Amino acid sequence: MPDSTPANSLECVRTDKHLDGNEVQPKLGQPSPERQSSWSDIVTQWGHLARFCIAVFFVTALVVGSVAVIVGGFPGDLKIKAGETALVFYKDGREQAATLLLPATEEWLDTHINITSDRQITIGASGHINIAVHHAIEWAQHKDQELTVGLWAGPIGLPQYFRPVDDCRRPLLIAPDQPYGAVLGYVRSQGSPPPTPANPRPAGVFYIGDQKVLNNPKDGKMLAGELFLTINDAIVTSDPKAEEAYVCSGNALALKQSYKQKATVQTKRSEWKSLVKRKFWDALFQDNAGEFLIRIAFEKP
Repeated sequence: MPDSTPANSLECVRTDKHLDGNEVQPKLGQPSPERQSSWSDIVTQWGHLARFCIAVFFVTALVVGSVAVIVGGFPGDLKIKAGETALVFYKDGREQAATLLLPATEEWLDTHINITSDRQITIGASGHINIAVHHAIEWAQHKDQELTVGLWAGPIGLPQYFRPVDDCRRPLLIAPDQPYGAVLGYVRSQGSPPPTPANPRPAGVFYIGDQKVLNNPKDGKMLAGELFLTINDAIVTSDPKAEEAYVCSGNALALKQSYKQKATVQTKRSEWKSLVKRKFWDALFQDNAGEFLIRIAFEKP
């Protein structure tokens, strides 16, 4: 028998049921199965709008409060300038603080921040980087093998070398007397050459780690110039001594232990010569991953 109900008066009602056949009604205050919350609900429903406004207020207060802590108050002339590599906060026309990211792949980063000898500077670093990311990939592909390398380093660097071959290659580091992966700095004074592939170890490179204070009157050493940052990793040069360090000349056992018999002095020598031929000076930096967050505070003169 055909349905006699007019088509225009037909209503479709959807209900959910448990496995036992009992109907389930949506709870009060929850969206029905047919309709999900959307951004329009924020402005059309007073409860949602109030919660949204409260959240915006607290987020704004947190941001403003953080800036106030950095610059030391709520000055009327607070200015924020986005430079080429850093976000710089100004007060009364002078830098008060700056923040930037230091990529692990950057051999030397020009911060474009000028250090003056009349102001004490505190540089802080946080985060973790990977200075041998291909090892992490290899381990992920072969989880049945023991993880024998230290993958991640904080700003203070790795406490010890994680492969025998790294001890051979210590002379290749920008700062051989400092840990792998540590944050390093350099202040280029007027007239001095900048750090470049031709000048990867300028005189005056210093260890920052997780914090370093510059121009402390008690130290008696005042620096002035442009600030450069990097991590302590190996560099490629055309120096024959660097090649011997890379191939672990005279220590074939170190290569065997580090590469599980997959490398020899001859294969590593061929790799090095190829890098030099292509002038791929920062090749060993390109095997890194991650960034450090750098914070710089300028003290009052």
